[in-house]
Amino acid sequence: MSDFKSIALRCLLALSIPLATLIARDVSAAETAAPSLAIHFSFDRPLDASMAPFFLAAKDGSFGAERLNVSFSIATGSPEALARVAKGDSELALVDINELIRFRDKEDAAPVKAVFVLFNRAPYAIVARRSRGIHVLPDLDGKTVGVADGDLSMRLWPALAQQNGIKASRVKFHKIGAAVREPILSAGQVDAVAGFNYLSAVNLRDRGVPGADLVVLRYADYGCEAYGFAVVVSPAFAAAKPDAVKGFVRALIAGIAATVKEPARAA
Repeated sequence: MSDFKSIALRCLLALSIPLATLIARDVSAAETAAPSLAIHFSFDRPLDASMAPFFLAAKDGSFGAERLNVSFSIATGSPEALARVAKGDSELALVDINELIRFRDKEDAAPVKAVFVLFNRAPYAIVARRSRGIHVLPDLDGKTVGVADGDLSMRLWPALAQQNGIKASRVKFHKIGAAVREPILSAGQVDAVAGFNYLSAVNLRDRGVPGADLVVLRYADYGCEAYGFAVVVSPAFAAAKPDAVKGFVRALIAGIAATVKEPARAA
């Protein structure tokens, strides 16, 4: 009996040595693992479905897998989001790349750079009602278009009008608040509104405007070759944490893949 106890004790001791080593290794790895890096990300406008890839990347753990702890906030437009990144208040932001070009054109501008293009075409569009006699872009001649304050698409409108033989002076623009853009078109107070090709028409349909009465005149379909929205990065952060920037882009691409695979969940 004593021999059996001795054998059993020796076996337990033998097992305890590798087990203790394994535990020590796990503790050591946990102690030396790099903590998650906090990143503040700014959107340049209120949330819409185009931002789903960012939130799926967060929800599905893609950012966490890159050891990034990403928090989000909303700016009042691309100029404000760019200012945050330039000052270092946000490490990264989603902005209109055309506004980034204008920002960088200033003599004393911080060297903010785009590291990922979310839309390879600008989503700018004129959303109109067929019942008001608008079917193609030149039909805007003599019509009234509602434009929200700060709408960046208007910066490209003169060139678009010229390219399509439209007399810019013949199109009347009515300044409105973004919150009433779709309501005033649905009420018939204007003939069309400037908006995003993936958003305004959906909002109008939800307000009871028949889909057959809506026409989306995409800038990209009429010769506008501008890119759309892009992720920009603080120059100081990019210099100090280049691997974190790469990790953010990898996680965002994973979020885009998840959005394409499961659009209903993304929405």
